[in-house]
Amino acid sequence: MKARDEIGRRLHGLLADRPPRAGSLVVSVFGDVVVPHGAAIWLGSLIRWLAPFGINERAVRTAIRRLLSDDWFTSTSIGRRSDYRLTEQSRHRFADAERRIYGAAPPPWDGSWSVVVLGHGGIRIEERDAARRELRWHGFGELAPSVLVHPAADLHELRLALRDLRLERRAIVLRARSEERLSNGAAPLRELVASAWDLRDLAREYRLYVQRFQPIAELCRTGSLPAPEVCFRLRVLAIHEYRRILLRDPELPPELLPDDWVGVEARSLCATLYRAIEARAADHVRDSGRTAAGPLPSPAKFYFRRFGGLRRSDRRARSIDFPAPPRQRVGKGGRDDAQANRNGRALAFAAGARAGRGGGA
Repeated sequence: MKARDEIGRRLHGLLADRPPRAGSLVVSVFGDVVVPHGAAIWLGSLIRWLAPFGINERAVRTAIRRLLSDDWFTSTSIGRRSDYRLTEQSRHRFADAERRIYGAAPPPWDGSWSVVVLGHGGIRIEERDAARRELRWHGFGELAPSVLVHPAADLHELRLALRDLRLERRAIVLRARSEERLSNGAAPLRELVASAWDLRDLAREYRLYVQRFQPIAELCRTGSLPAPEVCFRLRVLAIHEYRRILLRDPELPPELLPDDWVGVEARSLCATLYRAIEARAADHVRDSGRTAAGPLPSPAKFYFRRFGGLRRSDRRARSIDFPAPPRQRVGKGGRDDAQANRNGRALAFAAGARAGRGGGA
């Protein structure tokens, strides 16, 4: 059997084994495909793209309605057609996820921690619980119900999260630092990590990702690639499953992680597979993607920086109005513009986890 036929067969098996849900896949497609191409798409293109995943038109429309009601998307009508684009609130989440999923490695950790205290200032229990959920989604771990921590957190994204929760004037944000002389090295810190974050389930998911995509990545590396539409489906599925794991990953410094952390292998695999099939998948996007007004614009410049750099071939990059939010450091451990950080934990994609809560993930 030729490599391209085997790739198609294995892709069919991956989809049959774990069929994606409509709401979450819409978010993945938006982050991976739509955002770099002007951040707007005609509903008909979404329906066409998702049909080969086993998601019918009714499911796509239902997912879009839920995402609209959850303030992830907004719609604009042009004649009898409608474009769907990001709201202002979701744009910064998708931008953050773009950095986090496709960006560079974080800088070395200097031992600093961000601490958020929610137990004062008239914060009601329901407000505190909503903040705990949001901050956990941003990678924070809990030392106590009102005290959350993260090493090298992103100050800008934290400020936006607290603003969205209307707690920016009531929550206390502190900066702490590990003192090895008093804490007996890294062992107590790893015990703290084990109590504040559950990494076991995360490790299982990363291992499963490697098991699922390693064989097909090897075929893509050594054999002939399948048709552009098949490469498109494979690219979307690989990012979709990786995003769903990454959005639950607190991205702790290596010093605090178990030895031989499988997340490193999963990221390398995702990047290798993405780079191998990106150009063929992009051909399908160019040929089939539409806005209500016409073809999709060329990809933005940031698209070609994904995973350390994509080959542009004969495609022209353009600048679009999707600026990355300015980064502010939390000491030396803070993250900068180039790094992959918390998802935005939105993709572009940040939206994904939330869309799952609101409309099927």
